[in-house]
Amino acid sequence: MKSFAYVARVLPNPTLRRLKSLHDAWIAIRWRIQKRTDYAIDVTLDALLGIKTFVRVPVAPDMSARNIEYDPLPYRSLRAVARHLPLLPGDHLLDIGCGKGRVLCFFARRRVRRCSGIEIVQDLCEDARRNARSLRGRRAPIDVTHADAIDAEIGDASIIYLFNPFSAEVMQPVLRHIEHSLRVRPRALRICYVNPVHGALLDARDWLTCADRFVVTWNGWHTCPVNIWTAHSEPAHNAHTLKPARASAESAPAQGLVTNGCIEPLQLALTRR
Repeated sequence: MKSFAYVARVLPNPTLRRLKSLHDAWIAIRWRIQKRTDYAIDVTLDALLGIKTFVRVPVAPDMSARNIEYDPLPYRSLRAVARHLPLLPGDHLLDIGCGKGRVLCFFARRRVRRCSGIEIVQDLCEDARRNARSLRGRRAPIDVTHADAIDAEIGDASIIYLFNPFSAEVMQPVLRHIEHSLRVRPRALRICYVNPVHGALLDARDWLTCADRFVVTWNGWHTCPVNIWTAHSEPAHNAHTLKPARASAESAPAQGLVTNGCIEPLQLALTRR
């Protein structure tokens, strides 16, 4: 930014505007190249794995509160998530809002005990089951349940994966279900929340602690924040009591990248940092 300000003082306005337009055009070209590259990689990997998960599916208008448009994270970003989310042979991964099951298929090829998915859209649920059956190199069993996340069972899941699957009104009861499952089955639990639009709801729970924050790319050259919370094995008796309000500076690096559910371009995010 300092060098750009220096150039702005030296160059006349028409030249400066021309340079800015060229820079913006170059950014747009790079974004399109990266997006098409991600698409080509995802299609190729889907074909090698014997599955089909790359097709975007819009959400029905009457389900806008219960469901978000299906647009999966690229495989290269999933690999980045996996580096921050080490798995153990006894882990049970639960993907709430699993869509066509890309995350389930990705982690089922690793040494885990079980991968489960919950999906409210019947067609996506059937696609996820079909992908689970045809997945090559599967090491862990996969099961997909057609259900509303509000009514779904958390069971003994030790890792819960969320990719901004629903609105805040659904997130509240889901968190209560997770808390109840910890009471019934005390255990180590991690919640991986990609694009944490409603991450403040998790920060407000005194039985959750944010252990990791990082950024991956999604849909071309856009940043996508990822937060990982760890849960106390035995929540306090009044565990759903919210934490006292406090400054959000701690959560600013990741939360600040999400604006009204939209993800900012990488360059803007880095500039704001």
